[in-house]
Amino acid sequence: MKERDEMLKEMRAADGSEFAAARRPWLDAKGRSWVTVQAGGVVGDVRLPSKKPSKVKAVLTKEQWYEVDRRTARAYALRTPVTTSIAAACSFGGFDGMSKMMLEHERVVDDGENVERVTSETALPLPITHDDFDVDPLDLEKSLINAEASARRVGDAVEQTVLMGSLKTGVFGLCNFPPRLKLNLSGRDLKKSVGVMLAMAGESSCFGPFVLAYSSEGGLNGMDTRMNREGKEILRMEGLAAMFPTPWMPEGEMVLVQVSGDCCRIVRGLDPTVMQWEGGKFKLATITVPQMFADVSGRAGIVHATMKAGRTT
Repeated sequence: MKERDEMLKEMRAADGSEFAAARRPWLDAKGRSWVTVQAGGVVGDVRLPSKKPSKVKAVLTKEQWYEVDRRTARAYALRTPVTTSIAAACSFGGFDGMSKMMLEHERVVDDGENVERVTSETALPLPITHDDFDVDPLDLEKSLINAEASARRVGDAVEQTVLMGSLKTGVFGLCNFPPRLKLNLSGRDLKKSVGVMLAMAGESSCFGPFVLAYSSEGGLNGMDTRMNREGKEILRMEGLAAMFPTPWMPEGEMVLVQVSGDCCRIVRGLDPTVMQWEGGKFKLATITVPQMFADVSGRAGIVHATMKAGRTT
């Protein structure tokens, strides 16, 4: 993967236009190249001059672009259930993530007696997650399969970052955020274990709604198989809104997160976007990272549990 600065330089060198528009050219019925741009709240189509050399030559029609976007969006969503669930409840976007490497933020802290505005001492990194794929306009179905595979790879990387963080980019995930609540639980009774996690969150004044993610590793004796049997009863527990298996967590681990703006949100600097690159290459890129918060006591609305044999501690 290329370094961020080099990638940004390439993106913004796209014919002097905004990279997202200039990197999504389309062909009309007469084979002419167009781009769809937005200016002053008005969306319109602009024809690219045929005499001006372009680094990116249109190869898809507008209808083919729609199909690429539809298939990639579906494939990406299927690989990011935890990310999508948190983002549906609480997300932050509406800014140009390509124009900055870090997101600085302020937040309001309520200690029960006083409400004060605190400026975070650290900023949130905004790494670009991207993957390349080939498109052949003469074999669109094969190209769509390539696009879906690329969307799955990007989705896997985003979901893994949300859950486990990324040492390379310096982004914390739900399972390595330092202020998270940690405990060891007996693996004999999953419903009781989830109840203990909910109670621990309640002691930190977090009452939901919660999303629960648990490891799908372990085969027939693993947590995923047992959750298939007990999942309906667990999902009825008060405060629990959704639960998902995931291959990105180690065997025997669960994490419970309150999906609210004071605990966790998904930062969207760039929604998953397909762009055309030089040499017939296409790229799917996104800036999607988790951002967690702790209260004045250093406690977060995240409970990270490891299932072990023996008594609950």
